Amino acid sequence: MELRSTLALTVLLNTVFFFTGCIKKSKPDNPINDFANIKEITLKGSEIKLENDSVLYDPRTIDVFDSLAVFYDNNGYTAFSLINLKSGKLVKRFAETGSGDYKFNINSVGLSRVRNSSNEFTVYEASAPYRLFKYNLDKLLTSESYHPYLVCKLPAETYFINPIMQTDSTIIGNIGFSKLDNKVFGIWNLNNNKLTTGVDLTKSPDARFKEFYYDENIGWTKTVLRPYLAFRPMSEQVASFSTKGALFQIFETTNDNPKILSEKLYYLPEFNILDLGNKSFKSKLTANNRYGYNNIAVTKDFIYTLFNGKPSESSNLDVVSTNIILVYDWNGTPVKKIILDKDCFQIAIDPQNPKTLFTLTAFKNIGIRKFTLND
Repeated sequence: MELRSTLALTVLLNTVFFFTGCIKKSKPDNPINDFANIKEITLKGSEIKLENDSVLYDPRTIDVFDSLAVFYDNNGYTAFSLINLKSGKLVKRFAETGSGDYKFNINSVGLSRVRNSSNEFTVYEASAPYRLFKYNLDKLLTSESYHPYLVCKLPAETYFINPIMQTDSTIIGNIGFSKLDNKVFGIWNLNNNKLTTGVDLTKSPDARFKEFYYDENIGWTKTVLRPYLAFRPMSEQVASFSTKGALFQIFETTNDNPKILSEKLYYLPEFNILDLGNKSFKSKLTANNRYGYNNIAVTKDFIYTLFNGKPSESSNLDVVSTNIILVYDWNGTPVKKIILDKDCFQIAIDPQNPKTLFTLTAFKNIGIRKFTLND
């Protein structure tokens, strides 16, 4: 659920309840249909054994750097766990909870690789003061007193989702709440504190969703989509695939001028807005809503997407996992359909080792599997 404090009052609330309440249940377009004529590839993986059950607490994401993996693994004290994939041993936990220069609201942080770097990543705090820190993995490993570098505080009036450090002077990211209405992607220049946009949220041809694009509603729509971003290695191209609803967009960011190269909207997320009082609201997915792409992993040739497509409102934890990987090229063309031997929650590929895929199972059945990718 997305939580947002805003000055919008009954106009927003009435409008949102109206457009979600009037939507009739219908079968959404399915990304799998685009792969109907593509032969399935079945992959069998091998389990990576952890040293003991306490190595990981509650992992929800995985990023791989050679033989190391970083997990968002909130244990109430630290946000991330660093694991050696060869030995299965815990190397380090970092990003402590609390207030202070190098402490975090660990319930609102996310990690992204720094573009074209093999050993750097950023941690973004998606709550005030919206800080973005850059970590050097080598220094994190070797120094007990290491602190990350504070890159910037991103503007509160433009809510970035999973921002990525493109260069030393630019940050790219999907945009949720803002005064930019339908703009869904932006580049933040650190030198002049200027935001450049140019990409709109893809329009649905379905008249049922007309109200989703109204000015008072579109910020919620963009935020609930909750897309994953990834840069094509050694390129200016960026892939964005949504976790709620099913939308993909592929951007070109040359000269800090974002342009759409390819996009397709299969279905939008369906949700209500709940009034919590004190000018605070949150989104709640409806029974009609379906998950989109759990997350993505990229190489220079392909975009690997972990496609879910299941109804999201269920008490069964199995709905968050899947074994279907839909593979697109960087033109947005479907090229492969991979079926894994076990369901998973997240996937990861180290761009330095593009033939190896890692998967993460979470919740009550924590596990890491390794797969070899073929051409």
